[in-house]
Amino acid sequence: MIRLTVSLPRDQFQKLSLDVRMWAQPAVRHRVLNAIGRRFLAIALNNMGPGPGEARPAIWDALEKRYREQVMKRKFRNEPVPTLLRTGALRRSLTASVAGQYAIVEGDSPYAAIHQFGGGRIPPRPYLPMNPDGTALTPYAHKELVAVAQKILASIT
Repeated sequence: MIRLTVSLPRDQFQKLSLDVRMWAQPAVRHRVLNAIGRRFLAIALNNMGPGPGEARPAIWDALEKRYREQVMKRKFRNEPVPTLLRTGALRRSLTASVAGQYAIVEGDSPYAAIHQFGGGRIPPRPYLPMNPDGTALTPYAHKELVAVAQKILASIT
């Protein structure tokens, strides 16, 4: 299981040159945090697919030869199915929600954290757009989430 909370503290809200009084309105805060959580989740889901993923936090190690051969046998539309999409369980387990002043993205799949951070013989396959220790967003994700917040807040004013 993996759980990540994303917040937009008052000082960050002020850096966006927005009226802090708007953030005090629960309906506005919920709308912004909901959009941030959904955008973060969309970036993460996109990072699970083939290719480098614009927001992927790190380049994935190559698959071991034996496992690569096994993966190549499973195809969808004549393309090999990426490891993180093989059964669809990880993808289906990820959700976004809002609780108080936080956007929450979580996955109840038992291997959500293993794929993100690695463990044992399993190399990391980071899909969540954050740095390796999970303390900061990637620059791409930060830019995207700020843009989402600004767009919603601009439509309210």
